[in-house]
Amino acid sequence: MTRKIQFHLLPILVSLVSLFCISCRNKSQKNSATLTGARDGNKINSISNQTSSTRILRPVELTIVEQVQFDWCGDGKPFDLVAEHTTEQEGGGDFTKVKFFKDSKLVYSFEDKDGLTSIKESVGPKIIERARYNLLKSKYFLAIQAVQNPLGHPLLFLFGYAYASDPGSLHIFELKENGLPNEVNRFNLFYLADFTNQDRSIVGGGSSESFGPCFEEYNPFFVYSWGKDGSKGLQLDERLCKEYNLANYYGWAGLPAGQSLVVVLRPPQGGKPIILPKPEAEALFPKL
Repeated sequence: MTRKIQFHLLPILVSLVSLFCISCRNKSQKNSATLTGARDGNKINSISNQTSSTRILRPVELTIVEQVQFDWCGDGKPFDLVAEHTTEQEGGGDFTKVKFFKDSKLVYSFEDKDGLTSIKESVGPKIIERARYNLLKSKYFLAIQAVQNPLGHPLLFLFGYAYASDPGSLHIFELKENGLPNEVNRFNLFYLADFTNQDRSIVGGGSSESFGPCFEEYNPFFVYSWGKDGSKGLQLDERLCKEYNLANYYGWAGLPAGQSLVVVLRPPQGGKPIILPKPEAEALFPKL
């Protein structure tokens, strides 16, 4: 009797063992697929699931915003400039990363986490006019043949995203003696307004606020020129600052040096705007 019962139980035991093996194999395949998917991305991000302790691995996605060629050396072997946006981007603007390729090889890369934006959204009307002669067919990269480094190569400009009333950043790249790009200047807050000194200097400045009856913060243009050897990039040139502001601004009262200066746009006695220390400017309007 015992042998007969054991004989009938044998098929049931075999079925249970088979179901257990299939379940284990499915779990193994699911784990393998999850790890493979995580490896496929350029970078792995861990995202916590709020309803579970499970951590999901997702790749960061790259989007090419613009890709242009630039025959920077003039040798018929152009650089490929690639502007990239990622799903990680937290700042404003259209993209944060730029890669420089030569002969299909990555030779230089650059990032501005605050974001980069177009030429027309970042510069003054004089630069917009000059941008008609941009050496690149680009919405973002600007190079003018006459605006060069001491080696005679055109400078390349990129523009940061502007927040509120502040201007964005300005990034200036040159081509070095070894034929490779280099960021020669980076200004955190800089509104590119003009090229001057026979295009050997750049002109710009920060933000300026209007307040009171007819006051404006004294914020002259700043002019940057190449030093004697050019190794330190573009440097502030006070002599050219004075010349440019006397010709293009309300006047010149020196570089801002801690004292609170304002421009009185409409002096009570009439005439052109004048630059005064803030207490003296306020004294002109005693009833306010």
